[in-house]
Amino acid sequence: MLFSVIIPTWKRDKELDLILKSLSEQAFKLNIVVQVIVADSHSSDKITYICDKWKEKSNSLKIEHVHTENVLASKRNYGLKFSEGKYIIFLDDDCVPTSTFLECCMSYLPQLNKKIVFCGEVRFLPEQINSSNYYRYRDSRHPKSQVGKRLDQWGFVAMNFIISKEQIIHNQLSFDENFIGYGAEDHDYGFKLVDKNFDIIQGEQCIMHYEFGGDINKYANKIYHASRDGMKVMKKIYKDRVYIGKTKLRLIEYVFSSPILKSLGLYTLFSPIFRNFIIKFLLLTDKVKFYHFNFLYRYIILSSYIHGIIDRGNKDLNELKENWYK
Repeated sequence: MLFSVIIPTWKRDKELDLILKSLSEQAFKLNIVVQVIVADSHSSDKITYICDKWKEKSNSLKIEHVHTENVLASKRNYGLKFSEGKYIIFLDDDCVPTSTFLECCMSYLPQLNKKIVFCGEVRFLPEQINSSNYYRYRDSRHPKSQVGKRLDQWGFVAMNFIISKEQIIHNQLSFDENFIGYGAEDHDYGFKLVDKNFDIIQGEQCIMHYEFGGDINKYANKIYHASRDGMKVMKKIYKDRVYIGKTKLRLIEYVFSSPILKSLGLYTLFSPIFRNFIIKFLLLTDKVKFYHFNFLYRYIILSSYIHGIIDRGNKDLNELKENWYK
């Protein structure tokens, strides 16, 4: 078996169906069989139906539908235990490979016996970008592909990368399951790769980010949880190293982690009232291109991150496990 594709999922049956369709078509054209491990948590009968459908429909996919606790890192690690492929591809369950995805991955094979990973490009659908200011902003935040460029730990992309299974085992590269909530487990993996002297390279393989029903309010909530939960764990592990190349992040963390200065986040321009007002404005004007103001989106992201800092320690583990995917 050449490739094992690991997809952690939770209730995203439509997106999973598109992923399996794309992988099946590409594997058929390349005359290979690709193992796909869907790492689930008994989330939905629809997920089971999609897996069973493609098991029957495609001779080019070997699908394993496995279950573990609803923690993203746990699902990736658990999926790896079932992998038979020499090379491991990690995808998120809303990331649909473009038509040349597997072909690009095959072109990396001569290099993958070394300490190297290839992170692919992430793009949003053109129809979403053209009709929504929110998606226009989100797509602008994904860097344009510079194939062959060396990335740092912050540039590592966990939702679309390929690595040799032998290198994973030899270098003990598992995802840290202390990251229970949303965000930062991918940055942690990037730090591990750098610490193990891996080259993180921008590859050609591209996925389309199928984020159905997304908006700035939902994305702000993700940033809030990444700050509150994920970055708390990152700081505990890496201490000041987490700020390497991130001077602005260091300043924000310093200011709003201070008990005395926290009030700056609650009673100034970063107050929940003002933030919610801006969110409502962006939601109302989302379809009007004239009102596409990047600085307002950046303000919402910053404000959400700050409130995540302020609320660190106020979390329910069951709530984290249920909502990491939202």
